Amino acid sequence: DALPYLVDYPYGCTEQTLSRFVPAMMVRRTLEGLGIQAADLAARSFGGVDPQNVEKTHPHPHVGWDELDAVTQASLERLAEFQHADGGWAWWKEGASDLFMTAYVVWGLGLAQDAKVKLPENMLRRGKEFLALRLVQAENQPDLQVWMLHAIHATGWAELSPKAEQATSRAWEERWQQQNDLNAYARALLALVAHRTGR
Repeated sequence: DALPYLVDYPYGCTEQTLSRFVPAMMVRRTLEGLGIQAADLAARSFGGVDPQNVEKTHPHPHVGWDELDAVTQASLERLAEFQHADGGWAWWKEGASDLFMTAYVVWGLGLAQDAKVKLPENMLRRGKEFLALRLVQAENQPDLQVWMLHAIHATGWAELSPKAEQATSRAWEERWQQQNDLNAYARALLALVAHRTGR
């Protein structure tokens, strides 16, 4: 019953676009993985939780593959349009590229890549490169720096330039040595980075 809300979710800024894109893509992948057929989903009318208010809560009660795919495609196009020349993303289309938001987008694109969603050429690589080359800017914000490292490593770092790869390795070593200064969430992310890189 939440699917129509997901499809109709309004989006304007980068964060809202990603917060619609990731669930739509993951729902599609999960339903397929469960063996649910497109026809089964399309034949279902959603909104049964509160039938008296279904017209208000679910103005479009039918959701199928086409709707989920349309959300995924529209979101990707919007993210591509919002990406800056430096490879990063701001909270909105205009404004300086933001480290946290760029890491959020790169992480989301990594999930899309794992789900076999076709991404615009070089979008993910440029985002990872942006993050790697700016890790030093977050030296005094260790939790943010770990979030950036996590986003880079969640998508694989084979495409990074030698300079970006060196910056990533240096930031990793520093954070690992100072892991006790991190909050619990950042420590968990650092552990995931360690696992992904065979450390």
